Amino acid sequence: SREAEARADFDAALELAPGYYPALFNRGTLLVKLGDDDAALADFSAAIESQPETPGAWYNRAFVKEALDDLDGAIADMRKFLELTKNPDYADLAEAHLKVWIEGPPDVELPEFPKGH
Repeated sequence: SREAEARADFDAALELAPGYYPALFNRGTLLVKLGDDDAALADFSAAIESQPETPGAWYNRAFVKEALDDLDGAIADMRKFLELTKNPDYADLAEAHLKVWIEGPPDVELPEFPKGH
């Protein structure tokens, strides 16, 4: 599969250059797609260790932590992302996720079906 080929390419790149941020970030993203959240967490963490001032891995790791039921970790990572990002669109998204993670989903009253007819 294309995913298996991509993973093999990322693995090979990281054998040659361990800690290479683009390969760690992209393999982590692929691992999320493949459902391997634990391995993705390790790759995003290594990417952060490699380039702690680069916001993307903080953002992605926040969602992996949420998926792994580490909500406190997700919140901390998203806050760090917000400190680092220069992209207002992603900042707005991050703020929205933080609000839900901290306050819970919004209470939305569903309209009742009209009676009769």
